[in-house]
Amino acid sequence: MEKYTFRIDNKDPLYKKLIKLPTAYYRLKKNSSGYTIDSHNSGTVKIKSTHDVKLKWENNNIVLKVKEKDGGTKDYIIEQDNIIGKDKEAIVNKLQEGKKIGVTLEKIEGSDFGVGLSLYKPKNPLIGVLKFINFYDENDSVLQKIIEEKGGLYFTMEDNNIYISDKDGKRLSEYDDYQYQYTQNPCDVLTIGEIIDSLTRASDVQQSFILQKGEELSNDIYEAKVVLNGKTIATLPKIGYYMLDDQLVMRNHVTKEKVVIPRDFHFLKVVKFDNDYKLTFCNVLGNEFFEHKKYDPQYSHVSDEYKFISLSCAKKEYNPNLGELFSHRPSFFIIEGSAEPGSPGYYQADVFELTSNKKGRKMATLIDEFGYFNKDDVFKRCDYHEETEYGVYNPSSIEKEHTITEANSEFILQETMIHTIPQELL
Repeated sequence: MEKYTFRIDNKDPLYKKLIKLPTAYYRLKKNSSGYTIDSHNSGTVKIKSTHDVKLKWENNNIVLKVKEKDGGTKDYIIEQDNIIGKDKEAIVNKLQEGKKIGVTLEKIEGSDFGVGLSLYKPKNPLIGVLKFINFYDENDSVLQKIIEEKGGLYFTMEDNNIYISDKDGKRLSEYDDYQYQYTQNPCDVLTIGEIIDSLTRASDVQQSFILQKGEELSNDIYEAKVVLNGKTIATLPKIGYYMLDDQLVMRNHVTKEKVVIPRDFHFLKVVKFDNDYKLTFCNVLGNEFFEHKKYDPQYSHVSDEYKFISLSCAKKEYNPNLGELFSHRPSFFIIEGSAEPGSPGYYQADVFELTSNKKGRKMATLIDEFGYFNKDDVFKRCDYHEETEYGVYNPSSIEKEHTITEANSEFILQETMIHTIPQELL
């Protein structure tokens, strides 16, 4: 295989056709009374000290056992690939032998610490660290350091290896501790070459996001889409969510159709669809609404268009890792949130974790917004969480807020956050 080097910090999601960046990260944040564990799928957990955290082997899994500051406990299932460092294999072997691994503060770039791993052995201690880079946060301190020093975040593919490099493909020896095991997505050689060429051209020009008029959806309502370098990368959602009389209502802002989800099915579980993980409605036992409705005349007409909820259509408190929540049982539930101004009886739809104590942390609020072009090429938008009147915006002022992923696809338009649905490229 040839040697390919490409830059991925230019926000072009095309790189996802080449490699799969890790979603897992674990960090320790210092506070006035101890530390907070911050991770990719579980928000934050407060601890008094690192002595309250141990790594052990349990039920054929590597488990990070945490004693919380309030006296509770929390377990994190740690994939072997999420342990990095030269002693990784030795650490896993010791865990399987029944040894417990202590946790230390691992110095990383910025004010946070990595979750260091340490097992004392005379003259040869075993050390490692859990993955700590958040590749889906462009403000991540480690990524910012690399970008500042090397002029961008570059990856090189050579034979069966993928590693962080400079723009010329030279491995960054000073960042060997950050060289995770990156996964290459299946591509033939020709496709790889085409993608590399496209990414190279994109990195040589200033990125320009354009909010553009698309196809006609209804009378005087035209699709609004985000275009980058001539390619459609996202569209604006047309379905909004709100609570009315303690029931979840989904409204199609184009067709004006409203679908009511009965109270028993206000739970959300993770399902796998087309090799991707999505959220769908279910009851407390995990029975899916869109299976139930086939046999219920009252709901049999409901289109599968409403079957899944995308994380990109939510105002998130944190980004859950849906793959790790894949289960027959629900992981979240929807309840009434703040009132929607100007709409008596209408409330926001808040999503909370479903825990053994029934209600965990808030994960998100489902959006209720719509933006479109009219026949005169004027872009209008309304966020029903804030108002009921549509405002007029200048579509040329759109800016990217986060790297485009299934969970993050927000843009800034005249200091206003708008949510979009990412589109597949190629």
